Amino acid sequence: NRRPVVLVFFIGGGTFAEISCLRFLTNKMSIGVDFVIGTTKIVSATSLVNSLIDNQANFEPLLNPIEEVEQGRNRPAGGGGASGSGS
Repeated sequence: NRRPVVLVFFIGGGTFAEISCLRFLTNKMSIGVDFVIGTTKIVSATSLVNSLIDNQANFEPLLNPIEEVEQGRNRPAGGGGASGSGS
């Protein structure tokens, strides 16, 4: 009795959790198939953070709003806004 084999390939990397889920399905759930797992690389939390840090362009959308807020704080007081003169 040979069970069917399912090939699962993660393009761009697979995590240990994804591989663990497939192993769980095979061993505990008795779904009647064996999985062969392939991946272009193993992605860990550290490798994910490092890939983001290595490419600072990934942070540009996040940095622009922060820079605008900081520039607003550095504006001289009294420039615009409600007038404090009472009549």
